[in-house]
Parts: sequence; C-alpha cells; structure tokens
Amino acid sequence: MMRTRPVLWSLTATCLLTVAAVESTAADHPAEKTRELIAVIESDAPLFEKARACQQLGEFGTAEAVPALASLLADEHLNAYARSGLEGIPDPRAAEALRTATSSLQGNPLAGVINSLGLLRDEKAVGLLRNFANDPASGVAGEALLALGRIANDESIAVLRRTLTQDPEPNRADAAAGLLLAAGQRSAKGNPDNAAALYDIVRRADVPPGLRAAATRGAIVARKDNGVPLLIEQLHSPDRRFRNVALLTIRDIPGDPLARALNVEVRKVPPEMRVLLLTALIDCHNAQTPTVICDLTADEDAEVRKTALRVLGQIGGAGETGVLLEVVADNRRPEEAAVAQESLQRMSGAAVEQKILWALATATDPDARVQFTRLLESRGVTNAVTELLRQAADPDVRVSVAASQALKSLAGREELPALIALVRTRQDESAREAAENAVAGVCRRTGNTALGSDRVQAELMQTTEPGLKNAWVRILVSLGDAGALPVV
Repeated sequence: MMRTRPVLWSLTATCLLTVAAVESTAADHPAEKTRELIAVIESDAPLFEKARACQQLGEFGTAEAVPALASLLADEHLNAYARSGLEGIPDPRAAEALRTATSSLQGNPLAGVINSLGLLRDEKAVGLLRNFANDPASGVAGEALLALGRIANDESIAVLRRTLTQDPEPNRADAAAGLLLAAGQRSAKGNPDNAAALYDIVRRADVPPGLRAAATRGAIVARKDNGVPLLIEQLHSPDRRFRNVALLTIRDIPGDPLARALNVEVRKVPPEMRVLLLTALIDCHNAQTPTVICDLTADEDAEVRKTALRVLGQIGGAGETGVLLEVVADNRRPEEAAVAQESLQRMSGAAVEQKILWALATATDPDARVQFTRLLESRGVTNAVTELLRQAADPDVRVSVAASQALKSLAGREELPALIALVRTRQDESAREAAENAVAGVCRRTGNTALGSDRVQAELMQTTEPGLKNAWVRILVSLGDAGALPVV
C-alpha cells in the first residue's frame, strides 16, 4: 500500500500538469483549439467528451464554434452544456443563435435558452421574450419574465409592469420577481432612485408576501438613510416576515440616522421584539446607545434584561461597567449576574479593570467579592495584586480562597514573602491550602523554585506547630527541589 502512494501522487501531478498545459495551449491558440473541440462535438464521441468540449469552448472558444454549439440546443442531455459554451463566447452571434433556436424548441430546452438570453442581457431578445410571456400556452412565460428582469432595460421593465398589473396571478408573481431582478440591476449600475421606484411597485402589488417582503428590503437599502422611516414602519408590522426584514436590513444601512431611530424604537416595541432589536443594535449604534441599553437592564422582562446586559459587553465601555458591576454585586438574579460577568470579561481596556478593582475594594458582600476577584484573575490584572493580598487575608474563607487562587496566577516574585505569611497565618484548612498552592504556583511560574524552596525551608526549620509543618512540607514537595530532601 505504501509503495502505491508515490505512484498515485505522480499520476495526479502529471494529470494536473497536462490539464494546465492544454488550457495554456488553448489560450495561446484559440482558433486552433476551437476547431479541435468542434470536431469532438460533430463526432461520435461519448456524451461526456462532448459536454466537456462545450464547457471548454465557453472558456476560450471563438465565434467559429457557435453553429456547432447551436446544433446541440435541442439535445435534452447536452442543452445545458451547449448553452454554457454559447454564454461564454464574447460575440453577438452567440446570442443570435440562442434567439434563433427559440423558434424550434419547446419544454426544458426552450426554458434553458430563454434563461441564457436573460443571463446575457440580450436586449434584442426583448420582443420574443415578450411574446413568450404573453402566451400562456408557451409553457415558458415565467422564464421569459425572469429573463426580461435580468435584461432590465426600459422596454423589458415596461413589459413586466404591464404584466404585474394586468395578468392573472401566476404571471404577476413571476413579473414581480422579474422586477426585483431589474431593480437589483439598476441599483448595481448606480441608479438607486430608479431601483427604489421599482421596489415600491412590487411591494404595493397584489403578489405573495415573500415577494413584497423582498421588495420592501430592497426599497429600504436603495434609499439608505432615507429608508429609515420605512424600516421603522416594518418593525411595527403585524406580519412577522416584514418585522424580520427590518431586523435583517439594519446591518445593511448602519449609520447615525438609523441608530437614533432605533434608540427610540427599542423602548416602544413589545418585549419579544425588544430582545431582537437589542441584538440588532450591535450592528448599528451610536454614542447614545449604551445609555439606552443601560436603562433596559432594569426592564420588567427578564429576557430583555439579560439581552441588554449581554449587548453592553459588546458595545459598552468603561462608562457602562458600573451597571454591570451593580448586577454582579446584587446577585439577586443569578442568571443575570452570570451574563453581567461575561460582559465584563468581554470588555477591554485598563479603565474597565480599574472599575472592577475599585468594586472589589469597596464591596462588602462576600459573594460579590469572590466574583470580582475571579473577574480580575480571568482578565490577568496584575496591578490588582495588592488588593488581592488584602482579600486573601480576609476572615471569610470563600473570599480568602478566591483571592489566593487569583494570586497564584497574578502575583510575582516580589509577593513571595506576603504569600508565605499567608500560609503562616491562615487557620482554616482550605484557606491555608489555597495559600500553599499560591506560593508553589508563583515560584514555578516565575522560575523561582530555588528561592521559594530556601524561604520555605527556613519557615519549616523554625515551625513547631504540626499542621503548619505539614503545609511547608507540601510546598517543598510540590516545588520538587532535591536540595530540600535532607530538611524534609
């Protein structure tokens, strides 16, 4: 098995190089390669070889290949490949061949050719496409209307507008879809006002709601800042589809005009929509938005409160940390406190860290102090070490343990004497164990195991209390200093 792998890799590389060489040759000599591929199409070659020849002609074929490709348009199996080839040939004779073929085709081949005319945006095809669109018996009225939408010139748009207002329901829906395509073309060509007008025609028409929703989104985006009132209107729609359109479109036209409007609307909408709108504010907000969200952290609805707390972590700054810290300190709603902690963890900046440190220094509730300590640890706030040493000496065991655990990650060599003193003074077993771990952890993390071992040995030599002796021995064992073995 192992011997075959180099062979397989070699064959694969050879095939890739061969394909690259063939394509390079074709690009250098398109006329010669075109004739070779035409010969394949006109031969008795297998179906897949003819299909590949059609595809290659679309990549580098010349107008010489048009008749051969056109001859395959009536073939159910090769129609799509032939159309692909014709679509890729940059010569007006390719579109002419497609137009000519419409007079002799029907069913799927005809539908495919009409689709190709639309993709080519062949303005000369508008007349015949109009005829197909007006003939219910053609079986391709829908395809013709979509093709007219892709062409998107004044003549094709006029056909679509007439169909939308005068034809029966199935044709109206296809005409609406065509107008949406035309509006997209106009917008892409730098004519947003005309695009907005076309979108308005569809959104006011008697067509399925999905089409009207798509048109509404297009009308908003085309107008940009001027589309804000229409977007806000959709937020209050009784139809969920249009409310969703508004929410999804927020990220398409972010800016101060929309942010100002959303800051007002988020207070007006029902709780379910308020939750969704709060999330959308992440994509579109201004300097006033955090203040609005802070107010909503006290909303009557629990989901609104949690969402507001979560969003603050993504768009808020040091000015909003006070609200989050208050929720953590209050801790009356554990789920919300957890969300507030996550948001505080997500916020960046030294100012945020200073706020958390101040909250720890001034808090009186043990649970809050534990949470603030863990926040400082997870954020890696090394300038909190002095305050953490004070907390580690606290009589509350939970506070002391949490602070010692944080010191294990944050303290440096300079704090070793204070950490050793913690081990000496802690009477509670779990608090002393946390202090032991802090000493050993700091020594290992800072590369000071020898220094730490020397100081702990000195403590061991002058200790008479059995429990404390055991603590020093555990630290020495954890440090793994062979020089301490005689003392132990």
